[in-house]
Amino acid sequence: MEQMHKWKLGIGAGALALVAIAVVGLPQRGGAPATAAPGPGGFAMPVPVTKVERKTIPIYLEGTSNNSVFAA
Repeated sequence: MEQMHKWKLGIGAGALALVAIAVVGLPQRGGAPATAAPGPGGFAMPVPVTKVERKTIPIYLEGTSNNSVFAA
């Protein structure tokens, strides 16, 4: 049983080391930084606009519990 535990610990430590190497190694790669693709210039999407209304709306609390905490 102790031998199996050591194997699992070794595999976990190895996987952690590989992830650490990958994280440290990725930013050091050369090349140009990524940029966004140029979009069509001046394209505007129409958006509907309306006036704001203030209303009182009912809020119903429904549940399947037998607690009476929220009972009105």
